[in-house]
Amino acid sequence: MLIQQLRQLEQDGIVARIVHAQVPPKVEYHLTDWGQSLCPALDALLTWAEQRPAPKRARKAPSTRA
Repeated sequence: MLIQQLRQLEQDGIVARIVHAQVPPKVEYHLTDWGQSLCPALDALLTWAEQRPAPKRARKAPSTRA
């Protein structure tokens, strides 16, 4: 699953993949300039998410034990 997402990000030009010819195999990923340009938008999204009000909790119905 992770590799599929990384490959899609690579195809979209958001990350770059570097393969090192060694044993064991080593692969590195880094953000491209295009990927870096997403950082302000992601920061704004995180700020927005932090401002979400706390979810209201449902109250438990009082038990009717005899």
